[in-house]
Amino acid sequence: MNVILDNLKSVIATYAGVSAGDISNESTLEELDVDSIFTVELILEIEKHHGVRLSLDDIVNEDSLTDLADRIQKAASAVSA
Repeated sequence: MNVILDNLKSVIATYAGVSAGDISNESTLEELDVDSIFTVELILEIEKHHGVRLSLDDIVNEDSLTDLADRIQKAASAVSA
């Protein structure tokens, strides 16, 4: 899951113009000022890098980046099972 979390932080850091190291694993997308347009881009990045498609609701309803990474991991496991 660390690879997934690191990827999320990298993508968000690029968008937000900050260092990935400055983003907490427990940050929410709302705390990071991620808007709906970037959320759609994040969905596409997740699909590209991890092979799973999540809905907008899946993304915005997670409490933290750790929770989102966990959801991606579970979805990827289900796809490969």
